[in-house]
Amino acid sequence: MKNNTYSLFSEEMLLQMYTEHVDEIRELERELDLIGAALDALNESEDEEPYCTACNGTGEGQYDGSRCRGCNGSGVERREED
Repeated sequence: MKNNTYSLFSEEMLLQMYTEHVDEIRELERELDLIGAALDALNESEDEEPYCTACNGTGEGQYDGSRCRGCNGSGVERREED
């Protein structure tokens, strides 16, 4: 008698189980890639300073030589102090 731990399963069954597991692993890898991309995008957006929406980040006022009233010419949105 041959001592084989896989003797309970046919080759076809083993191949099917292997294929199913490989497919599951690939699906998990795709999901992890999507999660990683979402985290990267979130981290990038947190690093950026919000630009002033009144002047579109230029700091220029409505008239020549004037500064934006929304950001006082900095181009960066003022943050509310707590």
